[in-house]
Amino acid sequence: MFVRREGEEKIRIVYSSLDAVKMAKQNPKKRIIFLAIGFETTAPSTAIAVINAFNEKLNNFFVFSAHKIMPPAMKALVDDGVKINGYIGPVMLVLLPVQLFSTIFLKNMVYPL
Repeated sequence: MFVRREGEEKIRIVYSSLDAVKMAKQNPKKRIIFLAIGFETTAPSTAIAVINAFNEKLNNFFVFSAHKIMPPAMKALVDDGVKINGYIGPVMLVLLPVQLFSTIFLKNMVYPL
């Protein structure tokens, strides 16, 4: 995929997905595309932005979702035969029940606090 910048102020960095919704509301004749990048914990805020844009009937707000989830990547390490004793995981994976994690990956996990 190629991104081409045409003139000034075509690409903006925003702090949150709701800032992109605000931009869409303020610029109804421009297409606002929010590049949603992140892990499990950022997907809900993107969903809230989509709901808000829908409720406000903004037909110029779009999302390009590039969210990732950690368990498949962690499973790939085990499936490829990498010899590890456990994982040091991001705190966001605390949401994944430890028993389920241990059952799926047969590895221990620690979470830095």
